[in-house]
Parts: sequence; C-alpha cells; structure tokens
Amino acid sequence: MIAEDEMAADLVSAINAEIVNVAIDVLLQNAQGLAQFDRTPPSGVSYFEHKQTFKDVLAHAESNLLDNAGRGTVNTLVAGRRVAELMSTLPGFVKLSDGSTVGAHIYGTLDGIVVVRAPHDGILDSNTCLCLYKGQTPFEAPVNVNAAFISNNN
Repeated sequence: MIAEDEMAADLVSAINAEIVNVAIDVLLQNAQGLAQFDRTPPSGVSYFEHKQTFKDVLAHAESNLLDNAGRGTVNTLVAGRRVAELMSTLPGFVKLSDGSTVGAHIYGTLDGIVVVRAPHDGILDSNTCLCLYKGQTPFEAPVNVNAAFISNNN
C-alpha cells in the first residue's frame, strides 16, 4: 500500500465515524420509553445472578417498542462502553470485534441481536443503550421507534 492509499482509507474511516456519530445522536434525541437497570445487586443476590436480569431490561425495552409502534422487536442495540462491557459477560454474547475499529462499530451479538459499541461518552453516554427496531424492507425508516435504557451505577 502506498501512503496515499492509507491516507484515503483513514479519511473514509473518519468521515464514516462522523456520520455514525450524528446518526446515534439523532436516535438518542428521538428515544421513547425508558427501561432501567441498577448494577448494584439486591441484598443476598450475587452480582453474577443479578446481571442476568439485564435481559429482563431488554425485554422491557422491547415492550416499549411494541407500545410505541404496535409492532417490532429489538434487533439492534447501540451500547455505551459500560453497557457493552456488561453485555459481553452475558450468556449468548458473541464478540465480533477485533478492537481495531475507530469510532462506533459492530462489537458482537447478544442472542442474535447486533450490538454496536460506542467507544466514548462523546458519542453515547457509557451507561446508555439504545434498543432499536429496524424494519424488514429497505423502504421502511432505518429505525421506526427506539427505546433507551440507562444503567444507574458505575
């Protein structure tokens, strides 16, 4: 590869990152519904057992989507850094990222749902996740309705 090719690839990567950052911001501004997860386990419950209830929060966010749109399932998650960290430790998570991508990127899947990881708070708060429904055809809006949930504790 020559230097010009590397510079062109870096420029394309930077432009794509900016486009994705704007899209994530638009999604966040239009989020409807809120499902919350507190990282602190209740008394007498281990953290390992407690974090399994995180999937209940995803189910609640999906219920919000159904309430708002009358249809849809969560088929994409855009996760802040800390939420992605939690998801990566849950059963059903498959890591797809090699860690070399700059900006928001496909991190993996959780039970078949695509997980996009936003690497810093400037893009998406590290304790926030957007739960999205993308329609089945190219003629539908990329995201019909979305719900956000916030992990309360660091």
